[in-house]
Amino acid sequence: MKSLGKTLKDARDLMPMTLRQVEDGTGISNSYLCMLENDKIKKPSANVLYKLAMVYHMKIETLLCAAGIISETEIGTTDS
Repeated sequence: MKSLGKTLKDARDLMPMTLRQVEDGTGISNSYLCMLENDKIKKPSANVLYKLAMVYHMKIETLLCAAGIISETEIGTTDS
């Protein structure tokens, strides 16, 4: 599975959205989002992952798995 940062960057690029737009939609600071995408922060809170999953229209389990909080076998699938 891709890293959390790569997963988030790919999801944002698919939208397409800027970091500022994600910040506006989630209330998560632009600098924190940048650190997430660059894998400087590897295990953010479930609340942060939930907000990002909602903005990117993806399953929370996908982000939890990418962050290493749950395993792929716990979700049974790796699709977003």
